[in-house]
Parts: sequence; structure tokens; C-alpha cells
Amino acid sequence: MGQLTPAAESILWHLYTIVQTLIFGGIYALAFQQKRQRQLVLLVLVGFLAFALFDWRWLEQGASMHAYTHSVQSVLLVGLSGLYLRELAQQMPVLHLENHSLFLASSGIVMYFSGTVLLYVFAGHFVSATDAIGEHTVSLLMSTVNVVRLGLFTLAFYHASQPAVLPAVRSHE
Repeated sequence: MGQLTPAAESILWHLYTIVQTLIFGGIYALAFQQKRQRQLVLLVLVGFLAFALFDWRWLEQGASMHAYTHSVQSVLLVGLSGLYLRELAQQMPVLHLENHSLFLASSGIVMYFSGTVLLYVFAGHFVSATDAIGEHTVSLLMSTVNVVRLGLFTLAFYHASQPAVLPAVRSHE
């Protein structure tokens, strides 16, 4: 297939960010119980899409990382995860959250995006175009928090495939 040009790589990276955000946002839209919450999530996702296109076309055209879009993505997904975790805590439908798929996935999202938002915000300032060591360091930090996120996603998929079994209630006699 050959090596991608920097412009093509930038477009693919930006599209990945947009698609990832829309998928996670769609999952949260389905997870929320109230119609108003689902509509709000969809409205926020449309706003994110508009901002991402604006960023790609006018704000950071030609940039390889699109730090503004990643920053907004991080805030949006951490916010949606927080809202979901708040709703889960209010309803408490699960006794053992370590077995609850969307709880594990939300924990991974919160850890990853809160851990990388500062990297996205400041990476352009810390790493010059010719700084290979700086780029490698940023990439290594992002990969590390990505391993944590993907580990939690793996647990989430594993628990989603298991039948839901509530433990027997023990009496303290």
C-alpha cells in the first residue's frame, strides 16, 4: 500500500478520533434511561462533530495531531462516563461493579482520556517538529494509559459475555 503522506495520516487520525467519539457517545446514549439524557448526548455528539470538522478545516489544518479535537473528545467522554457512573451509583443495579461491563469500560475511558488530555493540550508546545525523543516520550505515555484502557475494555467484554448472576444474600447471624 505504501507509506502515507503526512496529510493522509492526519486525516486518518482525525477520522479515527471522530468515529471513536461517536461510537462511545452512542453507547452512552443507549445506556441512559431517560429520553432527555439520550437526546442531550446526541446533541452533544452533533456539536462535537461540528467542532471536529471546524478544527480540521480551519483551526488546525495540516496539523498531525489535532490537539483541540482530542482535548474536546477527552472532556466529552470523561463527562459522559461521569454522568453514567453517577446514574449507576444512584440506581445501584449491580452489587459487584467489578463484573459490570459498562462500569469497567467507563473506568477505562475516564483513566485514558483524563490521562491523555494534558498530553494533547500541551504536546504541540513541548514537542517540536524535529524532536524525535519528545515525540517518542509522548507516544510512550499515551501507549501506557492506552494499555490500561484496553485492559479494562478486555475485562468489560469478558464480563459482558458471562451470564449475569447475582450472589446469594448472606445473613450476618
